[in-house]
Amino acid sequence: MAKVRDRMEDFKDSIHRAALSLGYDESKMAAILACFIMHKPRQRSSFTKAALKTVLKNGKG
Repeated sequence: MAKVRDRMEDFKDSIHRAALSLGYDESKMAAILACFIMHKPRQRSSFTKAALKTVLKNGKG
């Protein structure tokens, strides 16, 4: 039977080396990784904003 080996660290090292070779510094890589974890809020359309305002106003009154 074949043994299973976790290759995640090898993958991370490969990505890190590739980013450095493309001119990314540590702070830029950290910012990119953070955006994968903490997504920026989506822009809401004017319709969505008005609908939420209406729902919240009517829900409190």
